[in-house]
Amino acid sequence: MPRNPRAVEFDQRKEEKVIEQLVHWADQETLVRVVLLTSSRAIPQARTDAFSDYDVILVFRSIQRFCADRTKARPTSRHRGCIA
Repeated sequence: MPRNPRAVEFDQRKEEKVIEQLVHWADQETLVRVVLLTSSRAIPQARTDAFSDYDVILVFRSIQRFCADRTKARPTSRHRGCIA
C-alpha cells in the first residue's frame, strides 16, 4: 500500500525537528564531544514509521558526572552503560 505523500512530508519535518533539538541540546552541553545517530534513522533510504526510535551514541569529554553515583538519575533507555 503506497504511503500518503503528505504523511511522508510530515514525518520528514518531525524527524528534522527531533534531530535539530538533539543537536541544539548537545551544543549546550559542554561535556558532549560527539553525537552519533545510528540505526535506520541514519540511513536516508531506510523506511521509518511512527514507531522508529532514535538510536544515539553520545561521546563525552568526561563521564564522571554521569557514572559516579548510579543511584541518582538513571537513563530512561534500556540500553545504557558507562565505559571508562
